[in-house]
Amino acid sequence: SFPTQPAADTTRPTVTLTQPAQGATVLRRSTVTIKATASDASGIAKVAFFVNGTLRCVSPFAPYSCAWTVPNTSRVTYTLRAEATDAAGNVSSSTVTVTSR
Repeated sequence: SFPTQPAADTTRPTVTLTQPAQGATVLRRSTVTIKATASDASGIAKVAFFVNGTLRCVSPFAPYSCAWTVPNTSRVTYTLRAEATDAAGNVSSSTVTVTSR
């Protein structure tokens, strides 16, 4: 009898952007802490944070967070995304939109 390989991990991690809230208003020129929670049975390798599709920072350890300085323009809608990668390379994301004032 030959040993068998364990099944490959194909389950994506769970990730939720917890701060700021969906639809929140952020003050221009302020520094906002973007926070997320993430979990996976095989462990989280990293959580990457994006603003309007541009990578802002990567957080390899919980608590997952990123400091973002809001540009000096009012009434702009920004899409914030947290993208979690587990130890097996599976990826999932969570998105919220905020508006500057």
